[in-house]
Amino acid sequence: MVAHHHERHNGQGYPQGLSGDAIPVFARIAAIVDCYDAITSHRLYAKAMPPSLAIKKLYEWKNIDLVKLLCNQMDIKLNREKGTCEKLITYVKDRPGHDLRYAIDATKISKELGWKPTVTFEEGLTKTIDWYLDNSKWLENVTSGEYLKYYIKQYQ
Repeated sequence: MVAHHHERHNGQGYPQGLSGDAIPVFARIAAIVDCYDAITSHRLYAKAMPPSLAIKKLYEWKNIDLVKLLCNQMDIKLNREKGTCEKLITYVKDRPGHDLRYAIDATKISKELGWKPTVTFEEGLTKTIDWYLDNSKWLENVTSGEYLKYYIKQYQ
């Protein structure tokens, strides 16, 4: 566990560059705890964050990590070799730093409406992918522009 708590889900950690399920579960837990401790403790280079802000930080996603998660799930669902979809990623040079992360803060909706998610983000992504794969005819009509014929017919 201790040897692997600096591994990263995307394979860019150390000491072995393990990724995904190859990282032992307890090492993944230790990594989260270590990160939380670092964020909430006063360091020479940074002040401690309050626990509520630290939790929000732990929920942030880098755009590229989200895209790679999506690619990984698509490769699995379409029975393609791992990394096939990721090879299709094109980096845009004219907007460096744009959209580096996603941060979901559901505090207000939770407090005011009592809303709580019924699935994790990853589960929701999986369900969304499954819906699109199960409804390929709908998707084809939308992406081809075929759906416009319906509106033209309805509103002439």
